[in-house]
Amino acid sequence: MLLFYCRMNIWGLIVILFISVSSVAKEYSLGELISLGIKNNKEVMSLKEDREYYKGKYIEAASAYYLPYINVDFMAGGPIANRKKEVNRVTDASNFGYMGIDSNFGYLVRSSVDFLYPIYTFGKLGDLKEAASIGLSAAESNVKAKEMEIAIQISQAYYSIILFNQILDVLSDGEKRLKEARKKLKELLDREEGNVTEKDLYKLDYYSSELYFRISETKKGLSLARSALNVLCGISDEIDTYEKEISIKEGDGIDPSEYIELSRNNRYEVKAIRDIKRSLEYVSRAQSRAYYPDIFIGGGLRFSHSNFDFDETNPWIRDDFNYFGFAVGLGARLTLDIGAKYGKDIQAYAQFMKYQYLEEATISGIELQTKKLYEEYIEAKNNYETYLRGERAAKKWLTTETMNYNIGLGDTKGLIDALVAYAQAGIIKNKSAYDMKIKRITLDLYAGKMKIPGP
Repeated sequence: MLLFYCRMNIWGLIVILFISVSSVAKEYSLGELISLGIKNNKEVMSLKEDREYYKGKYIEAASAYYLPYINVDFMAGGPIANRKKEVNRVTDASNFGYMGIDSNFGYLVRSSVDFLYPIYTFGKLGDLKEAASIGLSAAESNVKAKEMEIAIQISQAYYSIILFNQILDVLSDGEKRLKEARKKLKELLDREEGNVTEKDLYKLDYYSSELYFRISETKKGLSLARSALNVLCGISDEIDTYEKEISIKEGDGIDPSEYIELSRNNRYEVKAIRDIKRSLEYVSRAQSRAYYPDIFIGGGLRFSHSNFDFDETNPWIRDDFNYFGFAVGLGARLTLDIGAKYGKDIQAYAQFMKYQYLEEATISGIELQTKKLYEEYIEAKNNYETYLRGERAAKKWLTTETMNYNIGLGDTKGLIDALVAYAQAGIIKNKSAYDMKIKRITLDLYAGKMKIPGP
């Protein structure tokens, strides 16, 4: 019985150890999470299928440009009735419609090959090939634009985890100080020393409840940030960040005019619109040339064979069972559907102009967005520097109030005010660091200064 009990305890310890190990959060770097997010995102997969679609369109257009059109027909079968030679001479039977067909049967093999190779189309095929090639580039830009959006979203969630952990550290420090102050206050009340009353105890208890509420809200935000990362990255692990603090690079300035110019040229949304516009320009050119004929080399081969002797010598009778022939020639083809061509020409040009205006509107929006991000970055930087100094001052204030409180010379209101100021300065400082980091990452990604980690 004792042996069984010991075995059960050992297995219980193993299970507890396994659960505790499996519940430890796994650390990820930002680059690893972005790679996972891009790899597992369904919208990226969907856009990649669009890319494959345009790749197929390009292959189709390139094949028409480089390869001839070839059509091959083949047929083999039977039975075929034998037609006799006396069909070539006039008899009483032939006058009455008898064609000399007996009961013997055979086989028939028949084939035809047609080919057409365009040698000059007034640029139509070349324009369509270029349009398909640029359309493939536009599809690739759409994929990259989505990957950039995912990278920004994951960066926001990643640094939110660090921010919430830093805020929890600030609040936990405040909680520790409040507990120490309450303990000291209770001692002073018991000894009836110092300038304290029961009312001071109530104040501390009230601010403690406020602090616990803030801690609960922060933990909820931390949990939501981790859940957001799970969804964005397509993983179910409990996530922790490899970085523990939001690092701020000193002296690394931003030139807004440089970033605006770089964003105009490097934003994948603009690249996609420009590629689509160029593609439509080639389509419009091809459509405007549809009024001209296509010059081509064409030819064909015809072959038929049967095991019966059907080699007719009568010039008025066609032998459809035994023949061979081929021909090659130069030709031109032009359809005369002028109205339909004119309508398609108008449609193609309208689509081109639509993306021309869309490009101009997008560039204007990018300029405004870049300026806004820059101003928000500068605001966050100023707030960070201001509240960094404020946090240091509040810490000195809190230290003084705590020392006075411990010897019974301080008052509860001064201690609470110092605690609130210290916590508030620390929280705003960390939030400003977060804003700086996210704005900088966004600006660098948009300007092409930061590369997106690949899956």
